[in-house]
Amino acid sequence: MRDILKLANEFAKNIKKTEEYLNLAQARKNNDNDIGLNAKINEFNALTENVKKLIAGGGSKEEVDGENAKISELYKNIMENRNMVAFNKASNEMNMLMNNINAILVAAVNNEDVSACSGEKSSGCSGCRKCSHQKI
Repeated sequence: MRDILKLANEFAKNIKKTEEYLNLAQARKNNDNDIGLNAKINEFNALTENVKKLIAGGGSKEEVDGENAKISELYKNIMENRNMVAFNKASNEMNMLMNNINAILVAAVNNEDVSACSGEKSSGCSGCRKCSHQKI
C-alpha cells in the first residue's frame, strides 16, 4: 500500500504541472487581483445576507424582490467579468481532467482495460468514458 500512496503523491505533484492546473492557478490569481470583481462579490454577499435578514425579519415582498433584482443584476455582472469567465473555463477544464482521471481509476478497479487511455487521441480511440477525449 505504501508504494501506491507514494505513486499517488508523485501523481499529485505532476497534476500541478498540467496545462489545466496552471491555467486554473493563473485564473484564480487574476480573480484575486481584480479589485472591481472582488468589490462586486463582496456587494453580492452583503445583498444576499440582507435578503436573508429581510425574510427572517418579515420584510415586505417588495423589499425582498427589489434586493433580489439587485442580486440578479450583480450576479450577471460578476459572471460576465473577463477574469471570472476565464476562471470558470479553467475550472471546468480542470474538473473534466479530474473526472477523466477518476473514470480511469474506477475502470481499473472494475478490471477494465485502461491501457489504451494514453491521453492522446489515436485512430483506435473510441472515446470511452475512461478516455480524456470523452467529455464526461
